[in-house]
Amino acid sequence: MVQGAGESFQHQIGQSGLILRMGPMPKIESSIPNFKSKIRLLQVLFCAIIVVLFLAFALIWVLPFAKNLNRISTAAVSFGQGALDARVKISKRSSLTPLAEAFNRMADRIQELITSHKELTHTVSHELRTPLARIRFNMEMMASAQKVAERERHHEEIRRNVDELDMLVSELLTYARFDRENYQPRKEVLDLAPWLEELTDAWNDENDHIRIDCRINSPDTKVPVVVNPRLLERAVRNLLQNAARYARQRIHVTLETADNFGMIHVDDDGPGVAEADRQKIFEPFVRLNHAQDDDVQGYGLGLAIVRRVAQWHGGQATIENAPIGGARFTLRWPDPKS
Repeated sequence: MVQGAGESFQHQIGQSGLILRMGPMPKIESSIPNFKSKIRLLQVLFCAIIVVLFLAFALIWVLPFAKNLNRISTAAVSFGQGALDARVKISKRSSLTPLAEAFNRMADRIQELITSHKELTHTVSHELRTPLARIRFNMEMMASAQKVAERERHHEEIRRNVDELDMLVSELLTYARFDRENYQPRKEVLDLAPWLEELTDAWNDENDHIRIDCRINSPDTKVPVVVNPRLLERAVRNLLQNAARYARQRIHVTLETADNFGMIHVDDDGPGVAEADRQKIFEPFVRLNHAQDDDVQGYGLGLAIVRRVAQWHGGQATIENAPIGGARFTLRWPDPKS
């Protein structure tokens, strides 16, 4: 039996008539002075410890975060003020690493575009100056010419320089299109073998100083591919023009399929290309210097366009030694049937 508010306890032991009694017990509140106030103090102290620990952990996390965020902000401001080499360097373990890497990729792309456009502007201004100066000279000479034949000669020189300017502008516009990331020309199925034979036949009709030997090394008489015919024709014609500049007597064009790839080879029997120059020759405005080709025309954009066309089709453009002694330029792309 319990009496009171649990202050005493009584229990009968069996049938002996004996009773075990415990108590009275003092209340906890009365046994400890200021019990309730001390409990509240302990509660407040515990809450204070929790808050301090939380703030400490938050500070440990926030300080590096704020420091890295400040680095990103500083790099962005510097880049916006013209420091194109400004980049963000933070720990790989930081939660801001994806943001920093995204900024660095964006900065790399913008710097590449700005540098490319500066080089383009500088080179174009240089390339335009020469034919414009020749046009001005021939106009002045034609105005003072006394004979009809002399005027006709200067008129022909002006026409030739205008054609040269038109070719340069066309090359620049084609190359500029590939600098746009959203450039998406239409693709279609093209039977490559008859198309290439027709293209080389047209080239031979237009150019009688050197003829092209076209060969189809494939069991498929059509070789269907998914391409943009206009861009592919531009690339192949650029390779033919390049071969015609350097070839002595022969140009071979070969279409073949091997190792799950389709390939168009353009071979010439000219001086070839040194191995050290085989990568940079596909860069825009690069023209190799040969002692025997001082009068070779071109702006150094033809092969750059070839490489861009190959890359846009998921392939590549390469150069190696040709079986006939000069250079072999190859357009290579994955075979869709493989």
